[in-house]
Amino acid sequence: MYILFGVPLWVGAIVTILDSFVFLFIHYFGIRKLEGFFAVLIMIMAISFCLNMVSAKPDYGEIVNGALIPRIPQGSFTAAIGLVGCCIMPHNIYLHSSLVLTR
Repeated sequence: MYILFGVPLWVGAIVTILDSFVFLFIHYFGIRKLEGFFAVLIMIMAISFCLNMVSAKPDYGEIVNGALIPRIPQGSFTAAIGLVGCCIMPHNIYLHSSLVLTR
């Protein structure tokens, strides 16, 4: 949050604590409500990604080429590792949570 908005670390920790309690509060009303809440968050993320993609006007041919022949440009290995960590870690926490154990 500091990189995006300039918010200090302690404020980010408080926001994380509060959203964890919001998840627990929604879970109190049922697992389906919590799953619906996560679905809404995922939809917001997907719509934001699509809008950002359209507004950036990338070369779609290069995107397809990069999807078919993956490569890491010189000097960007640490960024690639960070991106994988940002994508994998939240999913790992979700999959090992009690939400999935109920299934």
